[in-house]
Amino acid sequence: RLSPEGRVSSASSASPCRGSVSVCPQILSALAGITGTVSNVGKITIPEPFASYIDRFSCFMAAPDIQISVCSFNGKMCFGVGSAFETNPVIMRFFRKMVALGIDVEIATNDSWE
Repeated sequence: RLSPEGRVSSASSASPCRGSVSVCPQILSALAGITGTVSNVGKITIPEPFASYIDRFSCFMAAPDIQISVCSFNGKMCFGVGSAFETNPVIMRFFRKMVALGIDVEIATNDSWE
């Protein structure tokens, strides 16, 4: 969870949202004018009785820059962030702003938050 002070307290589960790259493709993307992408998958609907067994959906896409995928289900919105960057201060600032606005934020990651 992300605290109102912007600190990550504990990750609830690991998400496969980072790839490993040996080159710096994010620099090439930035030089081409592409610094990130957002894909809105939208609202997901599932027929009953199956929907009552599902808490949330999440989606992730691999990309050489920052890739954000957004979807929602049953009143819960999920932002899947894939990034080749070692740190993501812009993304963390976005989530801290959401917490400051009173929005409950939960972060699941396979990154270390030292």
